[in-house]
Amino acid sequence: MGQKLSTRLYELAPWRDDVSWQFNGVQGVVALGIGVYLFFATTQAVGTLVQIVGAYIAGMAIMHLGLAIWDPGGLSARPTGLLRRAISLIAGAAALLFPWLDFLSASDARLIITAALVISGVLAIAGALTDRRLREVRLGSSLSGVVEIAIGVVFFVVTDSERPLLN
Repeated sequence: MGQKLSTRLYELAPWRDDVSWQFNGVQGVVALGIGVYLFFATTQAVGTLVQIVGAYIAGMAIMHLGLAIWDPGGLSARPTGLLRRAISLIAGAAALLFPWLDFLSASDARLIITAALVISGVLAIAGALTDRRLREVRLGSSLSGVVEIAIGVVFFVVTDSERPLLN
């Protein structure tokens, strides 16, 4: 069953050669639309940004934790990967639920996501350098960690302002 799930998830991967350019185009347009909205919007967009990033982080964490459960020998089941996904799931859930939690504001949820991205990036780099099973994907995993850290830093710095970037 684990191999079947892994195969099915690979079939959905947008970077495969046989995935149509229209699919990637729609993803790009959606990402561009979200980016433009967040770039030009005022601080009201912080809550939206927190929830969008939280939903993405939680969704990816659930997918990778599912892969680890169904394929215990796979790359998703390595210790650093499991720790990264657990942290991401908690941060994503906090970001999704902050409007309904009295003790958590959008700014608090943003800081939780920032910390989760930076920690996850550091763990990705550490795992890539120390885990022999990642030999074939060491460069990609390291770059993924660097990108996560960079996104975490940008997420912290850009949304911390009290005004839009172009005002």
